[in-house]
Amino acid sequence: MRSAGGARTLVLDSIEMAHVRAILSLGGHDEPVPIEMRRFEGGEGGFADVAECRAIVRILGGDRGSELVWAYWEMVGAGLGSTMMTDVRVMAEFVEACIADGGLIVGG
Repeated sequence: MRSAGGARTLVLDSIEMAHVRAILSLGGHDEPVPIEMRRFEGGEGGFADVAECRAIVRILGGDRGSELVWAYWEMVGAGLGSTMMTDVRVMAEFVEACIADGGLIVGG
């Protein structure tokens, strides 16, 4: 996340964008997603997951975005092992935490 004239902008790479678009398509959101893309060079930790969730919540709205994140990650996480499911739970917690955060914008 970086500052852009006082507003915070979410930045995702192409893999994260694929996740965002897949989740949005579950909700029937087919419009272009205004999110800047960049290549992560490593060492980002869980930041990208936070950005994904916040982008989805911001675009779809709190409760709907949260529901879709849960649905998508339950679908893709099935059978992928405990590590993946831990990531799913962490992402979902971030979504819940971001629902009340009205200070985020998506895009550049």
